[in-house]
Parts: sequence; structure tokens; C-alpha cells
Amino acid sequence: MPERTSPVDDDPHATERIAALAESEGLGAHVGTYLWTTLRLPWSRYLVGAVSLGVVTALLFAVGPLTGAIATGLCVLVLVGPIALRARARVRHVRAGSRLELYENGLIAIGAGTASRVVQYSDTTVFVTIRSVVWMTTGETEYSRYRYRLTDTAGRELTLADLSGTHMWIPGGYAGGPEWGAAIGRGIVARRFATALADLDQGLELDFGPIRVSAQYLAQGKRLTPWSEILAIEIDNGNVRVVAGKSGGKRKPVAYSPIPLIANYHLWYALAEHLRQRSSTSTR
Repeated sequence: MPERTSPVDDDPHATERIAALAESEGLGAHVGTYLWTTLRLPWSRYLVGAVSLGVVTALLFAVGPLTGAIATGLCVLVLVGPIALRARARVRHVRAGSRLELYENGLIAIGAGTASRVVQYSDTTVFVTIRSVVWMTTGETEYSRYRYRLTDTAGRELTLADLSGTHMWIPGGYAGGPEWGAAIGRGIVARRFATALADLDQGLELDFGPIRVSAQYLAQGKRLTPWSEILAIEIDNGNVRVVAGKSGGKRKPVAYSPIPLIANYHLWYALAEHLRQRSSTSTR
């Protein structure tokens, strides 16, 4: 679990300043605050690793003093690194008050030593990566990492990340990745779905990276598949697979892509499901 520490902000007017910025940008009602938190070190694995490195270093000393000295230096770096990263993160992020403020129409990211970054859901581009690592021996999830890359109002890339679980070399992130990630997705869909659907109904084709959509078909490369033939949009281990065919007949994949490659994935999925279901209803 992350170590949740209340931020210490040297500016007593920070809250008022952020509220004023949100109002001036038209971000709407406040949805939630997510603090930058430091992850606890997985001490059991750390100690096992320390003992293993100690044994290897002793064996290398038997080979020769130079080899042993190099191994000792590397051992110290490996053991001190995770602790140093967390100490730096506490000073740079937690004590500095780094946090994520979500609003109805966008968000403000307050980072370490940087000006507040504003994202408008109406014009941002977001790429989503959700990755889970599972222990092969037990089948249990070691950790899940949430990473959202967005475009802010200045046209610069902003990366938001969190990790649930433990990791030796990742010191922390904005706590509550599943919550703020879902909220960002809902916000983008709420702000842009109606306009995007109207554009499709007027005959436009929308490009989401590897997959394109129109009111009549879904496309990848040169392959165009009518919505009436699409049976399902399946999500499996961070990938999208679109399956076509006839009900009760042979199914075949007609489009495939890792989710991190799909621009504005939440909007794409909402539109694709809507068009698929609309076509299914109209053909009954």
C-alpha cells in the first residue's frame, strides 16, 4: 500500500490560486484530489536480494580482489538505490505538495518545482497504459501500473502515473490510479461524445491511430468492416480485438491493437460500442 502523507505547501494561498485557475479555464465543478504518494519498499524481497548479493559478492572476492571490489560497488548501488529514490521523492513531490486536481471539464496537475499544468477534456489527446505484472509461481498480481499521457493546454505532453502494489524501483505516483483514470475517461467521453457522433453522422471518418471509425464501418489499414458484421469488441490483457461474423457462425478478428496505441481510447470505445449496438438494433 502507498504511504499516504499530507502535502506541505509553503504557499498558504495555493488552494485559492488553483481554484481561481480552474475557474478561469472553465473546468467546472471539482471532482476530486489525488495526492502524490510514496510507495513502501517491499522489504521481504529487498532483504532476500541483499542476502543473495552478499553471497555473490563473497564468491567474487574469492575469484580476485578487483572483481570483488567491483561487485561490492554494484551491490551498494543496488541496495541504496531504492531507498535513495524514495527519499528524493518525499522531498521533491510529497513535501512540495504535488497533487492532481480533477474537475468536470478537465484537470490541473501540480508537480514538483513546475507551474500548474491544465488539461481540457474538450481538446486533449490521451494515451492509456494499464499494465499488470503477475507472479508466475502464485498467479497473484504483484502490481498494476496506470500511466496516462495527455496533452495540456500549452500543447505539451503531461504524464500521470500511479502504481498499486509494490515495486523496488518505482518510488510512487498520484495515488488512486484506477479512480482518477476512470474519471478522466468519463470526462472526455462526456465532453466529446455528442460532437464526435454528430461528425460521424455527417459522413466524417475519425482517426484514433491504428483504428478508424465512420458511421458505416470500422477500419484498420485497408480493411473496412461494416458495423452490422461486428459481433463484439473484446479487451484482453491491455489489447483490443474486434471480432466480426454472423451470430452462431464463424468468428474472425478484423481489427487488433494494443490499447496504448489508441488515441483517446475511452472515446473510441464509447463510439464503437454505440455504433455497433445501433447497427445491431437497426438490422433486426
